[in-house]
Amino acid sequence: MGKIIKSAITLCLVLGMMSSFGAVKKKERTRGGVSLKQLSSLNYQVKGHNKKIRSLKKSLIGFESALGKENSKYLKVITGRKEIEKEIYDLKNKIAVHTDRLQDKFQDSNDALNGVVLGSLEEEQDTATLLSNKIMVNVLKKRLFALKMAMSENEVNKNKLTQLENSFHQHIALENEFSRVLKDLEGRKRNVAISYDKTLKRKEGIKLQYDRLKAKSYRQKHKKLMAQAKDIGIKFAAPISNFSGIGYKKKKGVSFYFRKMQPVTAPAKGKIVFKGSVGSFGKIVFIDHGNDIRSVILGNYLPKVTKGMFVKKGDILGYTDQIGNKVGEVYYELREKNKAMNTITLLDKDSLVVKK
Repeated sequence: MGKIIKSAITLCLVLGMMSSFGAVKKKERTRGGVSLKQLSSLNYQVKGHNKKIRSLKKSLIGFESALGKENSKYLKVITGRKEIEKEIYDLKNKIAVHTDRLQDKFQDSNDALNGVVLGSLEEEQDTATLLSNKIMVNVLKKRLFALKMAMSENEVNKNKLTQLENSFHQHIALENEFSRVLKDLEGRKRNVAISYDKTLKRKEGIKLQYDRLKAKSYRQKHKKLMAQAKDIGIKFAAPISNFSGIGYKKKKGVSFYFRKMQPVTAPAKGKIVFKGSVGSFGKIVFIDHGNDIRSVILGNYLPKVTKGMFVKKGDILGYTDQIGNKVGEVYYELREKNKAMNTITLLDKDSLVVKK
């Protein structure tokens, strides 16, 4: 019985070791010498960062909208406060001037009225003097009535001033509140913007790794494709040298992706036979290399050449557009009798090395 148990244990250990050995020896899947698992992981990370970038961008747009609305309200309150401030200033001056003048005029008119009345009582007066005094009394009474009305209006202005001052303090309180809200929104927007920039940089770094590995895979594929390539006696260079990645399809052209302004150069010697634009795709240049072979260079760049010019391999045709943080693209295609060739197989392998 003991021997059977020992044999079973030994068998389990052997099987475990064989299983572990098999796991160690298991080969990782590759394409062109590049780990597919690593490529898949990097691509997954890029997609994750893109999702986060879209979310952060949406938040930034939301903060911009909220800031715009709150700032509009804030400016409206400031404008209202300044108008009230001016009204208060004008009304205060008006009240101060009227108060002094009205009191002086009222006192003078009242004294004059009392004087006329008292004068009429002290001595006998002829009819003309009595009539004159009567007229004077009526004039003074009307003046006093007008002055009382003016003084009453002055009191109304004082009440209005009190209301304006209360409104002024309310506007000040609103200004402070809006200022606090704007400051809070600016702080939150700033934090999101910092997160956005960091995420964008991390994504760009990961994308660069992915593009380099992808380009390495293409170069390995390129060796196999070379065996099937048609020999036309010319090796063509990439139109840009500092690209971050490439993409191509069989029997089609090659897309070169870039991030910085740099020269676009002639892939081989030839004659410029066309220069123009293709809508949103960008600028396009055709170079005739002879024997019905033509280069087509299309994308985000500004050509400096003119139709009819002769160029040598490496001559500058123009410069790529500066497009901020966005990735630009220059598409290169070789054509024979206006039919697309398998361009990747006709490129010099040294020009397919990712440098930046």
